[in-house]
Amino acid sequence: MTFLGFDENWKMVEGNQVDYPTHAEVFSDKMQETIAVKLEEGIVIEEIPFMSEVEIVGDATIWIYDYEDTVYRGNNNVSEIKALAFSLRAERVKRVGGGQFKQEQKQDQKPEQKQEHKG
Repeated sequence: MTFLGFDENWKMVEGNQVDYPTHAEVFSDKMQETIAVKLEEGIVIEEIPFMSEVEIVGDATIWIYDYEDTVYRGNNNVSEIKALAFSLRAERVKRVGGGQFKQEQKQDQKPEQKQEHKG
């Protein structure tokens, strides 16, 4: 697969907007298609030049998204549609023939807090 860059349009984690890209775009020669690769939290792709070969290492899970979209077809011909898209959630992404991938932990992560529900 060929690394095309980060998808600047997808910056969402569990429905909340974040200030960093959460997906990378790759081109698959086998599929002849551009695929969004959802990066697991903490994965940072560093020093992968544009158009370099990358591979997914470990598990990859397909994620299917449904969303509403507006399609414009000429003069005043506007349709509201429900669309589907998919991405792969990657365990690891690395450059083919390059060094190891870099995985960083966020420094400001807090331990999970459990909430009690009183009824």
